[in-house]
Amino acid sequence: MNPRLKDIQAIGSDGDEALMNSVLICFQDAKKLLCSTHKKDNLQRKLKTDFVARDAAVSHVLADIFGRSQGAIRENGLIDSMERDDFDGKLMQLKATWDCLVPGFHQWFVDYEADIFKLHLIRGITKSALLDGHFTNNQTESINNNVKNWLGRTGNLSFAVANSKLDELVRAQGQEFEISVYGNGSYELAEGYETLRKKGHIWNAMGSEERRNSLLSFWKSPLNLTRRTSPTPTHPTQEECPSLLVHHESSTEHHKVSLSLSLENFELDGCSSDLLKEIEENAEKLIASENGIVNAPGYDGVFVQHNAERGSSNVPPHMITWTKAGKYVCDCKLYTSLKICEHAVSVADSKGKLKYFVEWRKKEKVSTCLTDLVMSDITSGRKGKVLKPRRGGRTPLNKETAIVHREREPLMEDKSIDETLSALDEIEKDSPFELIYLFQTKAKLCYGCGEKYDRSKEANSLIVRKHCEREFTVQGVKKTKFQFAYFHLKKNCITKKCSEYKKEMLKMSSESKGILPEEVKGKLRRMGISVE
Repeated sequence: MNPRLKDIQAIGSDGDEALMNSVLICFQDAKKLLCSTHKKDNLQRKLKTDFVARDAAVSHVLADIFGRSQGAIRENGLIDSMERDDFDGKLMQLKATWDCLVPGFHQWFVDYEADIFKLHLIRGITKSALLDGHFTNNQTESINNNVKNWLGRTGNLSFAVANSKLDELVRAQGQEFEISVYGNGSYELAEGYETLRKKGHIWNAMGSEERRNSLLSFWKSPLNLTRRTSPTPTHPTQEECPSLLVHHESSTEHHKVSLSLSLENFELDGCSSDLLKEIEENAEKLIASENGIVNAPGYDGVFVQHNAERGSSNVPPHMITWTKAGKYVCDCKLYTSLKICEHAVSVADSKGKLKYFVEWRKKEKVSTCLTDLVMSDITSGRKGKVLKPRRGGRTPLNKETAIVHREREPLMEDKSIDETLSALDEIEKDSPFELIYLFQTKAKLCYGCGEKYDRSKEANSLIVRKHCEREFTVQGVKKTKFQFAYFHLKKNCITKKCSEYKKEMLKMSSESKGILPEEVKGKLRRMGISVE
């Protein structure tokens, strides 16, 4: 194994047993994450096939586990728990609901899935691995689909043709990586590599040899896989924080920037030399200006806006998008008529694709619409269109709705609290054992009376735990071993095995303190038992 990978922070998978075993051996200190999408699909299949649950019941149980979004409301599920105690508390409250909707599923989930969720899936685990949301490896698996799209799905390719196409794919991906050095593509330089970044006006002023050396330094930079000591985000200074801006430069300073090629040297259908010169000059101003070209979060494109326009709320920025064929598209009036404008030119040049854009534009036949050009900046006497809500009570146009998070509530109330309070009334105050919920243990039978626990009914009931020397028989030979013994919350069960005890030893287990209901806490305090 590459020794530089030993400090990798987190590894995710779809839960394949062989892969997980390999990860446990090779990356012992890394966070082990599981794909939430795969887990949801597996649980849905389990509910439908093994428990023969109806679709409505399956949807409700999955929403309890993975949460659900309804319009602007996001209901958090078990997987959104930040702590293990929080997860256990929510799971305990869902017992009555799940037992009604899908009998037996709650106990199965406690036995086989609860620990997996707490170790690999809950929000607290993914956050400690520096992820913003839940982990899913669907994007990784889509690489196979992308390769098929690139090669074609006919299956009639020779090895030579397939290798040639794969080489093209690698080179295309490499070019996308290189754009992060000087442009505003799909990738950004990671923390610690900001020195490799070349601002737009600097890149445009560099010669071909300087650009080649800059990209060579990018490819030769060693990977920095040092583990972060804390997942807590720091607050970097403005100089340290990598900006989303294509060009980040003080607007008070003016730099002479030239495009990588002059538009006046080309003959473009419908464009005079004077117009091309004006487009070129305006594009150079955009590239040199501060925040003239910025990323458009949530869109496959960038925003472009002149300094003079930025102060006005009535002039929105122009959206620029592009294709692999070299076509750059702008939503301004000039581009609509002539298929070229300073906005599209500035973005194409900042991405190092101006030559391809011009070649594409040369092939376009444009019939100029003079009316659009003349009237584009003239305001009519008619009032602008008033934005009204759409029918059906939906969100008004051009208005973003904030997502509100809330916790899902169980459909049915859990009655185990009353049973626990009654059991506490019957047991003597000075018991030398720990109190713990049955579902937090693997206990199968009471050490005192020898009866099996009915986990389907008693999962949310308190039992008594004691680490002691237990007797057992192996092939007729009696042996002893120190291990946990579990008792019903009954005096008779405890005294059958342990007659000596001290009141000072009675306490709540650390596992149960965080999820103890207030009613039970109050009862324990009145009995003199510490629950803190």
